[in-house]
Amino acid sequence: MTADKSSDTTGVAKYGVVGVTQEGENPAIVKVETTEVAGRIVSVDPQKRCITFEDPQGKKRTLKLSKKINNLDQFKPGENLNMAVTDETTIEVVT
Repeated sequence: MTADKSSDTTGVAKYGVVGVTQEGENPAIVKVETTEVAGRIVSVDPQKRCITFEDPQGKKRTLKLSKKINNLDQFKPGENLNMAVTDETTIEVVT
């Protein structure tokens, strides 16, 4: 997950990729999905590593942030935020 402050509050965009192994290798599928979210920060809880924000449609969402994001003190309620959340799923057949 990456996060930064921004003046852009366009909403949510989603995209992904699916890959399949080449012939002769163990069968596997990898799916990577990234969701880009923009909104206004409602609250930040550094101890729980959570941020609550309101999207452009007014829906409040709370996300637990990665330990890789080490600058939570820079995010303040009322500021705009852009985030990219990436999920990866791998399925492999082991013989």
